[in-house]
Amino acid sequence: MSEYAAPIPVMVMVSGAGTNLGALIEAERAGRLGPGRISLVVSDNASAGALARAGAAGIATAVEAPGRGLPRTERREELSGRVLARAREGGIGFIILAGYLSVLTGEILRVYAGRIINLHPSLLPKFGGEGM
Repeated sequence: MSEYAAPIPVMVMVSGAGTNLGALIEAERAGRLGPGRISLVVSDNASAGALARAGAAGIATAVEAPGRGLPRTERREELSGRVLARAREGGIGFIILAGYLSVLTGEILRVYAGRIINLHPSLLPKFGGEGM
C-alpha cells in the first residue's frame, strides 16, 4: 500500500525512441516516482518509438504534431493549446518532457508552473538549440 492518498497522473511528452520514458517506467515500477503514475504519453512525432514503448507498458498514448503552414510563434501556441487541453482532459498533475523536441509556450506554462520537468535530450549549454 502506498503512503500517498491517491496517485498523481503524470503526462510524459516524447519525440524519439523513448529511452528516458523507459527509465521513467522502470522508476515507477520500482516505486521511485512517489505518488506519480504515468497515465499518458504524448508525442509530437507519430513514428516515435516511445509510443510503442508506452503501449507495451499499457500506458495510453496520443500524438499532437505541430501544425504545418503556421508561422513559428503561432505553431508553438497552437500546439501548446492542444497539449494543455489533453492535460486537462486527463486530470494531469505533472508533465515530464522526456526528450521532447517541440517548444511549449503560453498558457500551459502558467497552468503547470512548477509542475513541468524538462529532461533535455542533449548536453547543455553546448547543444541547447535556438536561443540558448
